[in-house]
Amino acid sequence: MPILAVTRDFMASRICHLYRGVYPFFYDKPRPTVRDSWQDDVDARIRWVVQQAVSLELIQPGDFVVAIQGWTSGHNHSNTLRVILLPHEYSAIS
Repeated sequence: MPILAVTRDFMASRICHLYRGVYPFFYDKPRPTVRDSWQDDVDARIRWVVQQAVSLELIQPGDFVVAIQGWTSGHNHSNTLRVILLPHEYSAIS
């Protein structure tokens, strides 16, 4: 299974290329300024990377996606795992 790494850190994106099976995606949209919008930003990044992966045929509609995230921003806060089922009628254009 491919590992999709979405990051705003360009250097982290480059370093991910060193690991087999990791597909880095550089997310260049700016960070939100309001702290309350952290989860909305995480969801937007997940939607974006899924769209990119479907368009590159790394994953397909009907696949499961496991998303690891933190409930707060910052390092060492990756404390949540979500399993997401992509709908069979999923379109990368949505």
